[in-house]
Amino acid sequence: MKKLLVLSDSHGAKETMLQIVRLEQPDLICHLGDYIRDCEWLREQVSGIPVFGVVGNCDYRSEGSDQILTSVEGVRIFACHGHAYHVKFSLMSLRYAAMEQNAALCLFGHTHSPYLLELDGLTLLNPGTCGGTAPCYATVSLADGKAVCSLKRLPDQKED
Repeated sequence: MKKLLVLSDSHGAKETMLQIVRLEQPDLICHLGDYIRDCEWLREQVSGIPVFGVVGNCDYRSEGSDQILTSVEGVRIFACHGHAYHVKFSLMSLRYAAMEQNAALCLFGHTHSPYLLELDGLTLLNPGTCGGTAPCYATVSLADGKAVCSLKRLPDQKED
């Protein structure tokens, strides 16, 4: 079994990402864009944990792929930021793109809103933004060709 941590739309919240990594202790990390340089920074901080990511609409002049297709523990994963599929208006084109790739899990960001839906053998997962005032993210347990997804929020760190 592998534990995948899914982050998106960090927008410079590097320390928050690192806090989430320490809390979750994942086997691998996926960053879904906005800002891909945060993903690169995180990769340097967590040696020994594979980190992969895609570029988003705010990643001007950044090199990198706008989508990734991979397989982990027998689960075929399609990952993108989502802006190119107009996910703020509809998930239909994203869903079709993931289905064309025979993906079982489709990871996307861009909207800053957490989202999880399983439909016809495809799970659509948006972790929300880890860069906002109420950071959220997702974890995915991957084993034997199955993915179990959880949307999470970073516990409130304020003291009374």
